[in-house]
Amino acid sequence: MGFESLSPTCRAGGFYRLLPLLLFGWLANSYVSADDLVKLETVMDVDPEVVLTETEPVFSDKLLPLWVEALQQPDTDLQRQAAETITRAHEKGMAGLSESSSVLIKTLQKSDAHPALQLACARALVALGVEAAAEPLFAVTKEGSLDMALLVEPALARWRFAPIRAIWLENIKDVNCLPQRLKLAAQGLGVSGDQNVAAAMRERLVDADQKYGDSASSRLVLARSLARLHTEGLEGDARGLAEKEGPAHLVDRLVASQLLGKHESQKTSELLGQLAVDPLPVVASAALERLIEINPDKAIEPGWGALESPDAKLRRLGIQSIGHQADKSVVDRLAEMMNDNHTEVRTQARTVLVDLAQADAALDPLIRVAAEAMLGTDFWRGQQQAILLLVALDHKRAAGRLVQLLDFPRPESYVTAAWALRELRVPTALPAMFRKADRAVRAGATSGMEPGGPEDMQCCYLLEAFGLMGYEEAEDLLWRCVPKNYDLGAETRAAGIWSLGKLSMGKQDDKLAAAMVARLTDVEELFVEIDRVRFMAAITLGRLQYAEASDATGIKAQALEALAKYFNRNVVTPLDFSCGWAIGQINGKPIARLAPRKVFQMGWFLEPLEP
Repeated sequence: MGFESLSPTCRAGGFYRLLPLLLFGWLANSYVSADDLVKLETVMDVDPEVVLTETEPVFSDKLLPLWVEALQQPDTDLQRQAAETITRAHEKGMAGLSESSSVLIKTLQKSDAHPALQLACARALVALGVEAAAEPLFAVTKEGSLDMALLVEPALARWRFAPIRAIWLENIKDVNCLPQRLKLAAQGLGVSGDQNVAAAMRERLVDADQKYGDSASSRLVLARSLARLHTEGLEGDARGLAEKEGPAHLVDRLVASQLLGKHESQKTSELLGQLAVDPLPVVASAALERLIEINPDKAIEPGWGALESPDAKLRRLGIQSIGHQADKSVVDRLAEMMNDNHTEVRTQARTVLVDLAQADAALDPLIRVAAEAMLGTDFWRGQQQAILLLVALDHKRAAGRLVQLLDFPRPESYVTAAWALRELRVPTALPAMFRKADRAVRAGATSGMEPGGPEDMQCCYLLEAFGLMGYEEAEDLLWRCVPKNYDLGAETRAAGIWSLGKLSMGKQDDKLAAAMVARLTDVEELFVEIDRVRFMAAITLGRLQYAEASDATGIKAQALEALAKYFNRNVVTPLDFSCGWAIGQINGKPIARLAPRKVFQMGWFLEPLEP
């Protein structure tokens, strides 16, 4: 697949993107986006699976009585802090807080209560879901601030509190209603299910074009709320708004798409199909998204056009749309889209291709060929997605090209290629993988400024592959990862030690055991061993076979002593787990997993001297 075969989106400005890369290639290759470097799992973190002791928050029974007592004091600030603390405790999972509701309501209703105190009480009551407080909350809201309304009115809507609907209806009809209150009214009436208010909402939204002068956001809220009340019958209103052309009527066309949010008629599909090709992406996206939901087949045609949009969201929806067509033209186009400039777009293209390959046996070979073609280009974005796709399909034939990509300039490609070779486990690729890892370790090229950098992770995946595949020819290389060496990255050293353990599993290797004990216990020097290496050293100790403790070397006793020294039975860190796991492996009796550790929650503004 050459540059000419890529989509217009990929080709657009291609020469102008290529020129700065030629002039400043070193700069471009040094920049790595966090979004572009896909997070790929290391095997050593799941073999064995690390299981830490869970924690269970515990709240003293003495807390709530203290806070309730504070609510009843004459000091306004003390009352406010107590109410706020009840809300925070609820968010942290404390049970039984509803017992404070009567005192919260009483404090809320005080005629001389400070607005800040009322707001704190209202927030607590809403958080606790005290529906019995609806009437007093409603009373305070009528006289209160906008902040109070923004907090309370959505709760009253959820609780279907009917008395407030008259106020909401007045606000819908009020020309001078503040936008925030108008939105609250529309949202509340939309949730209510009250069909009697729909006419007033429709008038404000559709019929009185210039009378109200509402903002775009207000009109959109009105449209969504009206759509909740009417799941049919709004096609005519939507068509009238949709036919208003030009940028000046963007909001009208967007409102039209929102009005059809719950409609599923044939007329709705036809109208959404027209809006889905709107020149303004925000309109087209809203329409195409709804069309995909109710009539995927009708979304295919506008979906093809969406692929050419400069808007990333619309391109993603286009990919989702054409996936329903499921033929060779779709496969070829989605393969091109794997090289899109936007991370989410190319990820979506790859995901749809995986789904198609797994759902349709006839498309599977076509998808593999298209992915291999993208893998053969020099486009790192497409390469990365093609690698992930081919691994998902267990396409071992890609191993030769993956070996070549180990030396590609961009880390997005060379790191992902190393991971893929580990996943595919093709024996014929091992010599080339070994040569790459050997050069990196000998040159000390994996340290980097931060642990887990691209070179470190590439070498890590290759070394893990040697352990997984039993590649004994790499044993000397793996041993170079054992001594403390700041020219090697933490992940490289950890993977090397982990793979040594895999190669030596069930064997008596006193030399390796002694080295692992040394790594695990190296905490006395000025520059102590890093926990990542100590973690894997303990795992390797657990994989070895030992003679009886009375043997000449006494290495079994040394190993158990070292592991026991650094084993915390609470198992709160990976090192704790690895030491416990290794002890269990050596003794043939796994360490029992502890029940969740109870942790008293402290640090409240008011708490007892003893929990």
